[in-house]
Amino acid sequence: MERQRLGNEQSLSTALSATDQEAIAVEYMQAGSNGGRALFAWAESSNVYGRVWTGSGWDSAQSKTAVSNIEWLRLAADPSTDDLMLGYEDSNAYLYALKWTGAAWDSSAATISSSALYGNDEYNRAFDVKWESGYGHTGHAIIAYSVSTYIYYKHYDGHRGAPKVPQVLR
Repeated sequence: MERQRLGNEQSLSTALSATDQEAIAVEYMQAGSNGGRALFAWAESSNVYGRVWTGSGWDSAQSKTAVSNIEWLRLAADPSTDDLMLGYEDSNAYLYALKWTGAAWDSSAATISSSALYGNDEYNRAFDVKWESGYGHTGHAIIAYSVSTYIYYKHYDGHRGAPKVPQVLR
């Protein structure tokens, strides 16, 4: 799939919620009616915003209110649809997931971890997001994260989270 040029510079925000963390993310939608379009996501205080580059122009920004100030964002693309999954960590070091349906944010975010993530969240993102593509597992994102000395992960499809499964760090 050929990527379109982004064209002229666009100011998306002048009020990012964090300047020393990563309160921005971008990912291309892989398939579906929006395949090849890029979602730009950013956080301002306790709001998540998304704006799509269509290949020739910008859609209107869409927002979703979060629980607390957002410090870290991570976007991942479903390889078989135009869905994206946004993982984000707030200022309490709690982790959430919010699905982009190809055209808008899902109705609400899911709490992935209400235990503080491990490490110094000032300088490190203690989570990652990836969509599964293996047989029988399409349509699920895996969200991996660390709490204390354990690594956990959840399968998430935008509607429910599976139980966390701890793996001891070595």
